[in-house]
Amino acid sequence: MSTIALVGEFDAGIESIFTAAVGRRIVHHSLGRVDVQSGTLQLSNSALHSIQSIFSASRLVPSEFTLWHTPSHALSTITPSSPEWVGFLRTTDALLIVVACDGNLETATEQVSSLKTELALLDLGVIEPAQHRLRKKLESGPRNERRASGNQIDLLDQVTHALESDHHIGDTLEPHELASLRGYGLLTTKPTAVAVNVPDEAAATTETKRSDADLISWCVSLDLPDLPSDDSAAFRADLGMTSSTAFRLRRGVQGALNFIVFYTENSSSVNAWNLARGKSALDAARSIHSDLADSFVRADVASASKLVEAGSWTRLREIGELKSVGRDYIVENCDVIQVHFSR
Repeated sequence: MSTIALVGEFDAGIESIFTAAVGRRIVHHSLGRVDVQSGTLQLSNSALHSIQSIFSASRLVPSEFTLWHTPSHALSTITPSSPEWVGFLRTTDALLIVVACDGNLETATEQVSSLKTELALLDLGVIEPAQHRLRKKLESGPRNERRASGNQIDLLDQVTHALESDHHIGDTLEPHELASLRGYGLLTTKPTAVAVNVPDEAAATTETKRSDADLISWCVSLDLPDLPSDDSAAFRADLGMTSSTAFRLRRGVQGALNFIVFYTENSSSVNAWNLARGKSALDAARSIHSDLADSFVRADVASASKLVEAGSWTRLREIGELKSVGRDYIVENCDVIQVHFSR
């Protein structure tokens, strides 16, 4: 399950965003000297029930993200961040930046820009010592390591230039280059979404506005998790809101982090899974279980809508809508996949 850390200033209202997203289902952890709260953000998967009706599965398993909240730590433009906390952030899959404003989204954008600069500075603090170590290897290390060290120095120089120029690293590097940086845990390579806290009186107007930044999801933390769903809906309606904070977070996070959903089924359950856009059938198999990837043979694939329309795998095969694909097939959003593997 993908993990997303909430970050921002102490007064950004992270607690309210976190609680609105996960409700009261909160687990407390201690990771070294970092106290962490975690909860599950379930994504809405409309096709699950339709697929369940075809296979009479007894259980539905929606796709989920795990949200991490660290109440005693903040990403701040004023207060230095704890090294232990930054180390924890480097282990997560993505970041959700939380800022607060009075409804002026330009102010929110400026705050986001400042916090992203802080992330860049934290990464430069990792890159500079790494460059120094690599240059020493280049000068006096074993011959077989010198070429690799030189290539890594060139890549880190490119990253440094991008960070100092306020460019997003993902826009300047190839996928294989990003993969080679994974060991550094660079925060600026992580997918990033943004949640914005605004006052109740600005909620309705803010919800209708859009940012120029594709990675920004405007959210408002004004839901009351202890209210019954009907009362919560009425509360939002009084403020002119059309959807809950959790719904907007689900939609915004999934879009900003560029995830798609695929489905699997068996006699007992229908499951929805998150997968980064552009990943293969082999990656999908690995996200289900590593053994499936190790023994992958092929996969049968169909879109959820085609499967629901046909009513069965057999009918899909009869009308030529069931594809048999190899490990390099690029999974599409709402694909239903049956993995075949060697036993």
